Amino acid sequence: MVLKGGFLGSLATTFNVLNAGGSLRVVLDDFDLNLAPNTPNTVSGVLVTSAMTNQYEMLTLIENAADSGVFTGVLHTSVDPTRGFDFSGDMHVQPGDLLNVRYNDLSPATPVERGVRIATQAVLTRSPLLLFVGGSVTVTVADMDMDRNPQALYPLS
Repeated sequence: MVLKGGFLGSLATTFNVLNAGGSLRVVLDDFDLNLAPNTPNTVSGVLVTSAMTNQYEMLTLIENAADSGVFTGVLHTSVDPTRGFDFSGDMHVQPGDLLNVRYNDLSPATPVERGVRIATQAVLTRSPLLLFVGGSVTVTVADMDMDRNPQALYPLS
């Protein structure tokens, strides 16, 4: 076994925002974990936590191909406001939840994290409530899923 040190791993997820009840695909790219170059390796150690339910799930990732250093795993979610059983393979979530995906790289010793928000339903309001011909109206859409930068305004089309 040859340990290839010094490659900082990177995490990617299918989505930055996931619908509750959907499946989250996690990809870890870390060539240090490619310990057997002739066969696909497996990695346990990607921890996913829910901010709302405080549930923990540990993902086992499988190398996509021998000697690739790219590992993939899937976490299933269920719409449920109660705390699920830790390490059951099914994360209980609710709209507005934040999942933290974390991997502790050993070489260099660095935590690598990625956040995934669970989708919420947008709210549409208008002002004034009573409209008249020739008057103006203001329409506001509040959708936390779209807010990538709290200081910026985003146009809707």
